[in-house]
Amino acid sequence: MIANPFRRRPTFEELFVLLGLPPIKGRNVPCPLHADKRPSFSVFIGSNGIERGKCFTGCFNGDVYDLYARAFRCDRKTAFIELNRALGIATATFQLERPLHERFLPAPKTAPREERLRPSLPLELGDERMVVDLSSLRRLHEGGVRLALERGLLRFGHYLKRPAWIMTDKSGLLMQARRMDGQTWFKESKAITLKGSDANHLLGVGEAAEADLLFVCEGGPDMLAAHAVAYEMGLLKAFPEERIAVTGLMGATMRPRRATLAGLKAKQVVIWAHADKSGLEGAKEWKRCFWAKDRKVDVIPANEIVPGLKDLNDVVSSAGGLAAIIAKLGGLSHA
Repeated sequence: MIANPFRRRPTFEELFVLLGLPPIKGRNVPCPLHADKRPSFSVFIGSNGIERGKCFTGCFNGDVYDLYARAFRCDRKTAFIELNRALGIATATFQLERPLHERFLPAPKTAPREERLRPSLPLELGDERMVVDLSSLRRLHEGGVRLALERGLLRFGHYLKRPAWIMTDKSGLLMQARRMDGQTWFKESKAITLKGSDANHLLGVGEAAEADLLFVCEGGPDMLAAHAVAYEMGLLKAFPEERIAVTGLMGATMRPRRATLAGLKAKQVVIWAHADKSGLEGAKEWKRCFWAKDRKVDVIPANEIVPGLKDLNDVVSSAGGLAAIIAKLGGLSHA
């Protein structure tokens, strides 16, 4: 018998046990909302004293009722009633048409957009000062920054009351924000993937169908750097700028879905890999995902172009880096 039942809230531990999920042990556990190879779901006490959960891939941030509502695609009021009753916190009897563990399924990726959570943040094109500031921050040519802006992959806005530059695309499936002053958001986090984002969405894939040369990058800084490469190649007439598309995943552990790559036929694909263990492992998996009989896929780590450098942004911003990149790509041909 629970005394004064309405004075307590369900816990994530209770919900996990009720659903037959692995118990919460340690700081991070596998996220129940997506296939999670590396535990990315964390439970903590918020500033208001209420237990909260967060998936660091960006698919969830809220309390136990939010998790229930997200998983079952119901409103918060329904989540409150059903979960309290299921845990014996409410006095009314409660029955489900099928067991809870069978209902605890994430919304399928094929669900209509309006049925799934989407990132939401007011975005703007910015002004000339923002373009100059960002090119200075990333040590890139302004032409590359403007190209990313023109193509709709770069936007500006405010997040957590801070000016930010945001990588996104026309689909609205993913937004990742970085501070304009180059500082971290909290602890050592340089980038925040906004709540509701599809972390495995390949940014820019919808704009890449007509391109001949496809750049695949890890993270926002490398996507900006890749636009600088495309801009320079266009200026030097090494390859038509309009025939180069820039795409990217926001982390080495993300994987592009084969279904989204079906429209990218007869492409020359260049994967710009980070020269660290996770970056190289990720690029190897990306190559496997992109491989097709009508595609040529090359992986180019940053340190293969300029020894000692980690990523494409480092290479492009270094002395002679752009020239080294274009020489590396010199064997590519175009119609």
